[in-house]
Amino acid sequence: LAARLAPQHRSVRELAAELLSRAGRLDDASSEADLARRLPRETAGWPDPWREQVRSLRRDPHWQASSIAMAATAGRMPPGEALAALATLASTHPDDWTIAGEFAQLLVMAGEHTAAIEAASTALDLHPDAVGLWKIRGTAHLLAEHWQDAEADLTQAVTLKPDDAAAWNDLAFVQEQLGRDAAVASLETAIRLEPLDIDKQARLVQLLADRQQFAEATRALDTMEEIAEDQPVVAELRAAVATAEEAASSQSTPLIKDSE
Repeated sequence: LAARLAPQHRSVRELAAELLSRAGRLDDASSEADLARRLPRETAGWPDPWREQVRSLRRDPHWQASSIAMAATAGRMPPGEALAALATLASTHPDDWTIAGEFAQLLVMAGEHTAAIEAASTALDLHPDAVGLWKIRGTAHLLAEHWQDAEADLTQAVTLKPDDAAAWNDLAFVQEQLGRDAAVASLETAIRLEPLDIDKQARLVQLLADRQQFAEATRALDTMEEIAEDQPVVAELRAAVATAEEAASSQSTPLIKDSE
């Protein structure tokens, strides 16, 4: 219905393709994805003048925090001033974990990973079920290369919200750094949740090839080609996997010497 009402709205087509893929209707998903790729990407969602008017009138702490974070991200507010304002809001309104989340996220963006971990930890003591806080602290640990702490936080995030593709993707990256076999399963889960993400699919192929799981890498490539058959990266990955498999095969072949 949404696609009929807004046939030129690319994000609607992309969502339809994702849902069809999750339902196992890969041919329909591929057709919908082809339609989406031919459309320009929107710069905004559905226009809603009433919502915009409400936004302009809001003065609650949650909206203040969001506005400060957006202003700092867009360069309309100095980072130090934004961080100070968010720190004050977070301490004044500890009941709203999203304010602490905005503060910790801005600290992450500013490269202050230790401070971000501390801010998220303080908020998690009050809001242990806040998935966003586990993700933010996991990201801070990831960027600080605290791999085991990052794994623990992101595992908690996907436990609380199993359909979070971004958290599964980050967890796979961390597990890869730790040499965990679970990295493959985590990345496959992220792809099932976002089957149109070509970058994730390419990462899976590379991860499988690095582990010399060449049959699995080829199957992943076949699945990737159903969605992105016209993408040059598919042919490039096939060539890379074939080269890696040939090199691995030659290394494992024993040298046979003629007996004298």
